[in-house]
Amino acid sequence: MKEEKNNNEIELRSDEVQEVMNKISPWIIRSGITALFFIVIILFIGCYLFKYPDVLQADITVTTENPPTYVLARVSGRLDTLYVGNHQKVSKGTFLGCIINPAVTNDVLWLMQNLQDWQRRGYSLNEGKIIFETATLQLGDIQAIYSSFVSVLLKYTHFKELNYYDKKICTEKERLADQKKYYGLIRRQHNLAEKEMKVANRIYTRDSILYVDNVLIPAEFDVSKSQYLQQLRAIETSRINLLQAEMQVRQSEENVLDVMKQWIDEEQQYQTELKNTLEQLLAKLQAWKQDYLLESPIDGIITFITVWTQKQNVQSGESLFVIVPTDMSAPKGKAFLPIQSSGKVKIGQKAHIRLSNYPEKEFGYVQGEIFAVSPVPTAEGNFIVEVSLPNGLETNYGKELPPDQELKGMADIILEDLSVLERLLAPIRQIWMHNIKGDK
Repeated sequence: MKEEKNNNEIELRSDEVQEVMNKISPWIIRSGITALFFIVIILFIGCYLFKYPDVLQADITVTTENPPTYVLARVSGRLDTLYVGNHQKVSKGTFLGCIINPAVTNDVLWLMQNLQDWQRRGYSLNEGKIIFETATLQLGDIQAIYSSFVSVLLKYTHFKELNYYDKKICTEKERLADQKKYYGLIRRQHNLAEKEMKVANRIYTRDSILYVDNVLIPAEFDVSKSQYLQQLRAIETSRINLLQAEMQVRQSEENVLDVMKQWIDEEQQYQTELKNTLEQLLAKLQAWKQDYLLESPIDGIITFITVWTQKQNVQSGESLFVIVPTDMSAPKGKAFLPIQSSGKVKIGQKAHIRLSNYPEKEFGYVQGEIFAVSPVPTAEGNFIVEVSLPNGLETNYGKELPPDQELKGMADIILEDLSVLERLLAPIRQIWMHNIKGDK
């Protein structure tokens, strides 16, 4: 048995056996190379065909087109009155409350309402006098300008009631008409005087010829000459009277124009004063309204935030109420995109929105689509990207999220798809282009 084992070892270690064992069959080599080639080809094809997108993340806020509106206190003080209750439906312009101030709130509200009514009636002076003349109001800081307004209003009304300039213009026009009549009489008288002058001139001419021919005695010629001179004096007097009458007519016409101008100037002055005092009064009322009166800016449901009872102290800038709009419009997102890689973002790209209020693992994400990108960044260095939600707040899990007015989260913007091969070749292409530009 031992001898047979030694013979086997001698056979395995012989040169012939070793030569056979070290020689690899050519078909095995060809098969291996072919398999490796196909594997490499498959990898290249896979790298070319397999694509996946880049993802750019940005903070996003999802809200409706009519977001909730907060009502802030403009001044510090104590809440005087609450006009509404919590979770009550309110309309735009509804008074919510008022902060204590030097004026009597009801008096200010009465004044504001009656000014609006007076405006609808076309600012009639008589109606304004009836409304404001006997009103006794406590308006605090508004009192001085209100008194000036009422004073100007009453003066203007008295000016219109007195109608002084209208009466004076009528008197001046009547005087002008009389003077024109007088001028007409003087004109006719002057025409008669001219005719008499012509007759006197013919008589004097004839008598002068007779006197030269010694037909007429000197005494008779002197009488004729005297009559001619008297008629000449009369025609001059008539011309003077006619000129004076004409000057009086012109003076009366100027007087009418002057009175009309004074009337217009004084009425414009009253109108300007009334307009200025009214504008100042409205500005004061608006300032009072902004400072002390709490008003609903939109239609919706009011929710008390920090105010619960009357006589409660509030601080300037404090949010007292929030008004949630009743019309729930389609939600949309506004993302704040950093400058880095922002050039890759284009309109029409998809976005997956993961909301902080609703965990992605449980609720999924909301699908969005970019429809606008701001051309320039904000002061903080972010681009504003507006995202529409084609499916609303329905997630990829098929869950419909509640339509809250404002939701915050993170948006994954899906950029252009690139294959694995393109990603592998991108650094090589960059080095290649850099070397080519360097050589040039």
